Amino acid sequence: MTFLRPTVFILLMLSASAVRAEDAGVVKKAAVMQHAKIIHASYADSLAAAQRMRSVVGDFLSAPDAAKLEAAREAWTLARQPFLQTEAYRFYSGPIDDADGPEQLLNAWPLDENFIEAVPGGAEPGIVGNTRDFPQITPQVLELVNQRDGEKCIACGWHAIEFLLWGQDKSAAGPGARPFTDYTSAPFAARRGQLLKACVDLVILQLKALAEDWRPEDINKYRAYFEEATDRSVENMLSALIF
Repeated sequence: MTFLRPTVFILLMLSASAVRAEDAGVVKKAAVMQHAKIIHASYADSLAAAQRMRSVVGDFLSAPDAAKLEAAREAWTLARQPFLQTEAYRFYSGPIDDADGPEQLLNAWPLDENFIEAVPGGAEPGIVGNTRDFPQITPQVLELVNQRDGEKCIACGWHAIEFLLWGQDKSAAGPGARPFTDYTSAPFAARRGQLLKACVDLVILQLKALAEDWRPEDINKYRAYFEEATDRSVENMLSALIF
């Protein structure tokens, strides 16, 4: 697994001011190239962890029980960790959050739980219970409706998966305690499983695209622009860490 070490880049930038002017550009270029390499590796790590999560979630959905639900929760936790490192690659119009970026499909928060499924005190059936408006639950449908009716109307992403695995968090002492029977004998159990699967699949689709955008040696990908625009990329690297 790749770990981001932002202090390395900051030290490189500082050292650039102490060398001859003709060498400063070389130092900055090296920092940008290394940063791009780490970004690509980070998204590749995140994708691999999400694919492992999909396998574990699939095993749970094939024959739900308490142990498999706990394994799915652990897989989510492990997959979430490498993605959190990629937060440092935001806020400079890169692939994650440019005009067409998938940030809101992956990591939007906070979510209206009742938009996903009916919760105590809620007035709507949510996607899970709304068979009329959502006869099929697919990654494409979730992408289409995500935040369409408001920024809290989140249909997909890490936090939607978290809610589907843990349920509502009603205690200050710990997370939610959704029973595995929500995927067996509870109302809309099959549709809840379809939504969980679609959410996981959509996360993987978006992470694949991000890893592709940072793929090396492809002049049509964002990485080529990032490596070419050295001074602007240095500014972005540092400003992104601030945010």
